[in-house]
Amino acid sequence: MTKLFARAPNGFTLVELMIVVAIIGILAAIAIPNYFVYQTKAKQTEASTSLKSVFTAEVSFFGEANRYTASFTELGWVAEPNRRFTYDLGGTTTGRTPASVCAARVAGVAMVDFTAQACGQIDGDPTIDDWIIDSSQVLSNRVNDVLQ
Repeated sequence: MTKLFARAPNGFTLVELMIVVAIIGILAAIAIPNYFVYQTKAKQTEASTSLKSVFTAEVSFFGEANRYTASFTELGWVAEPNRRFTYDLGGTTTGRTPASVCAARVAGVAMVDFTAQACGQIDGDPTIDDWIIDSSQVLSNRVNDVLQ
């Protein structure tokens, strides 16, 4: 006599499920630290893009006034809202990071025709990410918060 209600085995065994969970755990252990590094590097893009924008505005201002300016107001440059960095242009500061932090870092820089700076806290540790650009269009990351 044949079985009327015979079923084929369905589902996964406990061993198979544990192997899948272990594989997912290994992949997560590799991916999560890299994700945080890429996330902070993406935040650094704000500083480099904004400083290049300040450079372009300064060059344009120089073309019209035959001089550089140390005032964001006179330059006509406004930082994006909800920014992570504080921007400094020869003493005029805009942003969330205390101005004294930026001013202390820019003090050791020789003024070439103008120097603009961005500094900010991008990942919660005590290190402040610090960027600078000058009139020769040299953009540098003086303190890299990602590598600290």
